[in-house]
Amino acid sequence: MAVDIENIIPDRMFDGGDLDCGSGLILMIRDNMLKAPARGILEMRSREPTISNDLPPWCRMSGHEFLGEIKASAVKNPTCIGRLTRREPLALGDLHFLRTLTNKPVKITLPGPYLLTRSMRVGALTRKAYRNHKKMADDIVRILREELLDLRDAGCDFVQFDEPVLTEVVMSEDCTRRPSCERRLPPAGTRERN
Repeated sequence: MAVDIENIIPDRMFDGGDLDCGSGLILMIRDNMLKAPARGILEMRSREPTISNDLPPWCRMSGHEFLGEIKASAVKNPTCIGRLTRREPLALGDLHFLRTLTNKPVKITLPGPYLLTRSMRVGALTRKAYRNHKKMADDIVRILREELLDLRDAGCDFVQFDEPVLTEVVMSEDCTRRPSCERRLPPAGTRERN
C-alpha cells in the first residue's frame, strides 16, 4: 500500500530519544501501541541511527506494517519573513471542541517560545523583519501570552508549553542545578501586569 507519510496524521506519537531496539525502545513502542486505537498509526521520533535498519524487520516479525521514514532534514518548518502578530487564536477552537466531548479537565499544549524562535528563524530571510533572535522571541512570547490568557479566560484547566530543548538542559550531565518553573496564573477576569 503506497502511503504519503509526510501528510499522515498519527493517532499517537512519542519520542524514543537515543534508545535503540535493544535498550528499551521496543518496550516503549509496545506501550504506545497499546494506547493507540486498533489499526491506528503510531509515529515514533528517534535520534538513534540504527532504528532505520532495525525497525522495519521488527514490524514485519511482530505483524505490524512499517509505513516509512522521514529524515529530519526533510521536515519543513515555517519561516518568519515579516513581523509576527496574532491575527486569531491559536488553540481556542480546540478548547471549545474538546468541551463538547468531555466535562473532565482539559489540557491544551502550545509550542514553547524557544522552539518557535529557533525553528522559524532563517538568517537573511528573517533578518529583514528582526535584526536579532531576541526581538523575534519577544514577539513570540507576547503572542503566546495572549493565547494563554485567552485560554485561561475561556476556562482551560491546564496549558502546557512544549519546549523540547529544556529536556537537553535539565537532563544534561553537566547540569548541576535542576530548574523549577512553576507559577500560578492570576484568576480569570484579571490581567497580570508585565
